[in-house]
Amino acid sequence: MSDSLKDLTDLVVQAILGVTDVVEEMHHAIATTGGLFNQVSSRMPGISGMIYQNVRDVSLMVGRGVNASLPMLDKLVSVLGKELVALPDGTAQSLKACLNGVLGHYLHQMQSALAIPMQIRCDGAKLDVQDLVSAARKANNQLIIMVHGSCLSDLQWRRQGHDHGQRLSQDLNAKTLYLNYNTGLHISSNGQAFSDQLERLVSALPQNISLKIVAHSMGGLVTRSACFYAESKQHLWLQRLSSVVFLGTPHVGAPLEQWGHWAEHLMQSNPYSAPLSKLTKIRSHGVTDLRYGLVRDEEWQGRDRFSHQSFVRCPTRLPNDVCFYAIAGSLRQESGDGLVPLNSAFGYCDRSGFDLNIPEQNRWVGSGLGHMDLLNDHRVYQKIKDWLA
Repeated sequence: MSDSLKDLTDLVVQAILGVTDVVEEMHHAIATTGGLFNQVSSRMPGISGMIYQNVRDVSLMVGRGVNASLPMLDKLVSVLGKELVALPDGTAQSLKACLNGVLGHYLHQMQSALAIPMQIRCDGAKLDVQDLVSAARKANNQLIIMVHGSCLSDLQWRRQGHDHGQRLSQDLNAKTLYLNYNTGLHISSNGQAFSDQLERLVSALPQNISLKIVAHSMGGLVTRSACFYAESKQHLWLQRLSSVVFLGTPHVGAPLEQWGHWAEHLMQSNPYSAPLSKLTKIRSHGVTDLRYGLVRDEEWQGRDRFSHQSFVRCPTRLPNDVCFYAIAGSLRQESGDGLVPLNSAFGYCDRSGFDLNIPEQNRWVGSGLGHMDLLNDHRVYQKIKDWLA
């Protein structure tokens, strides 16, 4: 427990230091600006500057003091543990997944205990390989992998009492597994790790295993990235893959992240709001990858992800001999699900080589469905089941 508490403490202290920097810059901007778009320096001089520095020093001292007291806190919790109201596992994991979605690359770089490791799981736990082999044989060697979206976890496939994966397992007599991963990392990093995990998994299973994937939102991009790297590494699992169903995947980008990027640009142009633009830069690698649906390393490597130059997008076709399907939500006619437009969910792109060319009969629009409704709507489930049967 102490590792997690220490990581939380470190995170809070760093947040206080960051906010202190932002507030000081705003104070300095207001005190010194001579015009709306003038450039200003960041730190206050004299007594004001000394006050801000004292805030930083106290923050660091508090952080060190809290960390030093963590062993005592551990003992206190062990004594009073039965009397403490603990969060349910699902709630705790949901909060951790959200934190990873927003700050996951920082947690990974810090080697924080809060960073979610990639695992293929069942019922919220990592599955023993031998148990998996036995379960797959009982399920006619049909394996379905569920891949969640940004800021979510494997447990959040269950929504309003329904879990697509659990129902598929029952109705298709298949073994359903769930990928759990840090959605704050680059999509291409998760894609490569997912491909490696599937290769190890399939190598332990019978050769006649049939593999299918259902992926929601960012999970579809991670799946596409895994397919790309499986082809380049000649991974055998791709030969076992028969079908992939995308649910609200932003194949050509998510407007919400694009709008956030331009909001940041506007904030930077004004000296009063420019310091606040720093707060927009805490968003993770995974979030900024969603802007254009980046699935390959070369699309982001060597580039400032917060700059206003375009990323170098590379055409990444879907692999042959795999059936791909796409479901999109639509809150209003031709509007999309509130987060992902129809064109993006279906992989439409007018640039040569970028359109995914998913056949019309393999696409379906759920009217009146928002982005998260795709996880529990009975019509969505029926389409998935029909396609994978």
